[in-house]
Amino acid sequence: MVLGPSVLGWVHPDATVSALALLGLSFLLFLAGSEVDLRRFRGSLGRRVAVSLLVSMPAGGLVAAGLVSVLLFPAVALALLTRAPQPAEPVGGP
Repeated sequence: MVLGPSVLGWVHPDATVSALALLGLSFLLFLAGSEVDLRRFRGSLGRRVAVSLLVSMPAGGLVAAGLVSVLLFPAVALALLTRAPQPAEPVGGP
């Protein structure tokens, strides 16, 4: 972080730096996963973890779908309205 463009500016993000960052993140996640003791998830704790994952995944999908539709609707409406033919006379009162 100190060597990056925000502080010293010695290192700039390019394809090599991005690949090394992805490799480092993958290694960090691998190490975190290898530290998990799966025997601790047996019994009621394991069932609670499984149920929470089964409930949260579809709920997260619904939230993401709702967010996409809310963000996409104004863009679609604007595109349709800009292509609509304009009336020859003003609509409404004088």
